[in-house]
Amino acid sequence: MLFAFLCNSISGSNDLFIDTLYSKEEARSIVTKMGDELWAIRELDYNLAVTKGMEAMKIADYYGLDSEIIRISNFLGVLNNYNLYDSEMALSYFHQAMEMSIILDDSVQLAYAYNNLADVFLTNWNLSLSLEYTNKSLEIFERLKHKKGIAYGYVNLGAIYQREQKFDLALKCFSDAMEIREERNDTLGQNQIIISVADIYLQKGDLDKAYELYTESYSQFFTRENILYSAICLEGIGNVLSQQGKIQESIDYYNRAKELFLSRNIIIGLVDCYNGIALAYAKMGNQKKGEEALENSKILSRQPNLRYLLLDNFKVEAEFYQILNNYEGAFRSLSKYIEKNDSILFIHKMETLEELQKGYTIQKNIDKLNEELKDRKTKELYLVIIILLMILVVFVFVWRYVLYRRLNRKLISSVQTKDKLFSVISHDLKSPFNSILGYSEILIDIASGEENNKVAQYAEIINSSSKENLKLLNNLLDWSRSQTGKFKFQPEEIELDDLFKLVYDFFKIDLSKNNIQLKYSSSIQSAIVADGNILRTVLINIISNAIKYTHEGGHIDIIASTSNSKVVINVVDDGVGMSGSVINKLFKLSETESMQGVRNELGTGLGLMICYELMQIHHGDIKVTSTVGAGSNFEITFPMQKVI
Repeated sequence: MLFAFLCNSISGSNDLFIDTLYSKEEARSIVTKMGDELWAIRELDYNLAVTKGMEAMKIADYYGLDSEIIRISNFLGVLNNYNLYDSEMALSYFHQAMEMSIILDDSVQLAYAYNNLADVFLTNWNLSLSLEYTNKSLEIFERLKHKKGIAYGYVNLGAIYQREQKFDLALKCFSDAMEIREERNDTLGQNQIIISVADIYLQKGDLDKAYELYTESYSQFFTRENILYSAICLEGIGNVLSQQGKIQESIDYYNRAKELFLSRNIIIGLVDCYNGIALAYAKMGNQKKGEEALENSKILSRQPNLRYLLLDNFKVEAEFYQILNNYEGAFRSLSKYIEKNDSILFIHKMETLEELQKGYTIQKNIDKLNEELKDRKTKELYLVIIILLMILVVFVFVWRYVLYRRLNRKLISSVQTKDKLFSVISHDLKSPFNSILGYSEILIDIASGEENNKVAQYAEIINSSSKENLKLLNNLLDWSRSQTGKFKFQPEEIELDDLFKLVYDFFKIDLSKNNIQLKYSSSIQSAIVADGNILRTVLINIISNAIKYTHEGGHIDIIASTSNSKVVINVVDDGVGMSGSVINKLFKLSETESMQGVRNELGTGLGLMICYELMQIHHGDIKVTSTVGAGSNFEITFPMQKVI
């Protein structure tokens, strides 16, 4: 890569970044900071700025920081163009920045690259190429509404029009740039524009205005200790004084400017000062000192990449001899000027062709890269599709496996439920029917004999067995409906007092026969919204159990209240109670069992499990607390919904 070659060409190019390895983001932060620093010191110490820029480029290239490479390339290109006078190296940096900006779609840096290319060709007096790149730069900056970049574009455009002596257009461009820089509070940029405007007034012959602007800018730059622009202002003042006929004063200003340019090794400024001094001495009639100044100017202008300065030398030399009325010398210098100008025009044509070729090559490289990226994206797309399909296949297999496990668990539960159900039916449902059949046969025999007094006793047994079977069948039907989803939650407006009356009527005979008191109390005065069928079924099962395990003379209390936006119904008896181990099995189908009642009643344990499932359907719950020998408390809770 170009950057690797440039970095390796630096003297002392030890791998400064290998000693300390950074993360990519740390390296980006370091390079960004170095770029800011080199740009800030470029006018104070451009050699240090170049060194810092090359180090930053080396780190950026090593870590693959493409966006930073573009930025540093633009910075180094500016340093090579304005400070090192190496336009070829500057062009290589700007072309690289341009190509990478297009590839990365970085419009801002691309516009800066175009603007910088315009600067190079403006410096070399190739105004056609400079105008082309300036327009490209402005087009992008204006589309992005990038004020800082727009100001740079207007400054370049103004400088081009100034070179073409289209002064009104140049002043308009500088005015537009000045307006933007005032908005951005860019005082340095404003004063740079003032110098350019002063140059125009000098060219137009408005010496007073030019002197005023040069003096205004000089005071600003001198205060800021900006040597470069202070020197430019002093040179401008010298030009004004020379044209006003204040020759010695002008020479003094040229010498002051020359000292400042010399301290910074600004060759272009030195050449301009020597040319000004030469013309001043010509006006004084001092040919010898004037020729010494011209010779110094020529020596400096013969340095590589400063060919356009020789053109100025010959032009100034012709003017110098013309002032001294040495027309032969003036003609000789003018001939050299024309010859050099033709040479430069030829070079401009070659530069234009090279730029066209460079643009074609860059576009060709970009097209090739785009094709490679397109192929890579296509392959990546296929790879992503394949991966997604594989993930989908794996997902389907996992989903089927999970579904299989779930169905298998349901099947196991269903089989266990079925086994328990058949066990209940085979044992608990068969036994009462055997009793009914047995006593029915005895009843038939007795009815035909003399022991008619036992008919009532056996009939009671038959009645009791029939009730137990009916209760069991009802429980089985309720359980079946809850398991198949046919038991739906259907809330409606109900009165708890009316519900209790229905339940009390259901147990009135059993309560009277067993001498058990059933009492109801409620702090809920208004109607509520609930499923009456579910509550009735649950209460019947719980009260039936309470009667079953409560001795004669016992009490069963039903207490209705509210707590935390919930309805709470407690069924409290003073029966035999239950142990903790029995309570833990009450609501589990696989562990259901039933203790014999105090009157030797039998059961299945299915009723309480059904109560639990029905309360789940009702969005409620059922809990039990009990003490052996002291009775039980079944607490039913469900959300409170008031009637609107």
